[in-house]
Parts: sequence; C-alpha cells; structure tokens
Amino acid sequence: MTAIRPARSLILALAVLPLLAACRQAPAPSTDPPAGAPAAAMPGPPADPASSTAAPAASRGAVARYQCGELAVGAHFADDRSSVELAYSGRRRTLSAQDTDKYADDAGNVFHAGEPASLALAGEPPRECAPTEHVSPWEEAAGRGIAFRAVGQEPGWLVEVGSGESPTLSAQLDYGERRIEVDAAVTLEGGSGFRGETSDGRPVDLAIARAACADPMSGERFEASATLRVGEREYRGCGAYLED
Repeated sequence: MTAIRPARSLILALAVLPLLAACRQAPAPSTDPPAGAPAAAMPGPPADPASSTAAPAASRGAVARYQCGELAVGAHFADDRSSVELAYSGRRRTLSAQDTDKYADDAGNVFHAGEPASLALAGEPPRECAPTEHVSPWEEAAGRGIAFRAVGQEPGWLVEVGSGESPTLSAQLDYGERRIEVDAAVTLEGGSGFRGETSDGRPVDLAIARAACADPMSGERFEASATLRVGEREYRGCGAYLED
C-alpha cells in the first residue's frame, strides 16, 4: 500500500506555527530603568538654559557666606527671610527686608542678596560680594566661645580671650613664631581690657579702647583698638567684642 505524503504547504505551516507563538509571548523591550538604577541615568528633555544658571548663595539655605572685598561676611537669614543678620569683622548687624533680596537698616547699611550680591556699609561705597565657603575667622572664633579677638600687623599677631570672669588669654606673636597662654586673666573694669601672667611669670596686659580702628594692611574696619603688652614688647592692632 502506498503511504500518503502530506502536502508540502501543510508541512511548512506546521513548522512556522511555533515561531509565531514565540513572537506573541516575548515581551516588548522595556524603556523603564533597571531596578535600583538612579533616575539621573534616564534621558530627559534638553535643559532650559535659563534654569541652568546657578542660584545665588542666599537661596540655598538659611546661612550664606560671601567675600565682599576685604570682608568675609556671614549672612544668617530668618526662616521667613524677613531679616538677615550679617556677621563681619567681629560685628553683627540685623537688616530688615525692604524688597526682594534687599535688606537695610536705619544706619544706612544695605545688603543685596541677589546676583550679583553687594554690601554697602554706612558711609562707604558698595562692595561686590561673591559666594564663598570660607568662614570668617571672627565668626569661627565666636562659635568657639571667644569673647574678644584682636589682630595686628608688623609684626603679625593675634590674641583671643575666652568668656567668664577669669578667662583664658592666648596669643600668637611675631608672625606665629611665639605663643603665650594666660590661664586665668583678670577682667579690667568697664571692658577696658585684661591682665595676667604666663606660666613662667611674664606679665601680660591687653588694653582695649572702643574706638574706630582700621587694619593698616587690608583696610578692614573694627570697632575697637587693642594694645597687647608681653613683658617689654608692645603690639598694636584692632579687635572686637564677639559677644556684643
């Protein structure tokens, strides 16, 4: 008996059917990122050039820092930005909001926190301010609990006095070549200074006068003058009470 051979077309159809089924079951390629992949890895629309400009420092938080000419300035904004406290040269000034990014006080101090930022102190020309991460040494010292700080030039020196009735007094003299420490200084009446002696018996006297004082090198202005005497040596400079 002769075997019945299936038609060639039927054989081809049976061979193609598994391929068609596989195509229907395979999922479409996904455009979603792999699990755990950061969203930044996904492509997005082109950036708007106007929105790519860096925001001024004041918009990044409650505290911003600027270099305004020779002044390192810390700007501490109120939560509602109704005022700003400026810290510079050992001073603190509170300015009230006048307009968007503009703050001023009755003494004539004006601070613009926009871009570019600027600071105009009463009686002085405006200074352009650049955002910075640098913290003023005066603000940093206040954060450490220093009550009074003074600096001087030729030779370079600085002195810091702590808080309390018998504060510590430490100084770096002659461009940092010498250091002295007074463990418990005597506070003079009327905030006129401090007195004590080092562990080896050298007398130390720091006289302070609340009078305008300008650094001869930088021109930075302070609200007090200071004269430090260590033994027979005398050092003159400018300073500020940081707790005022």
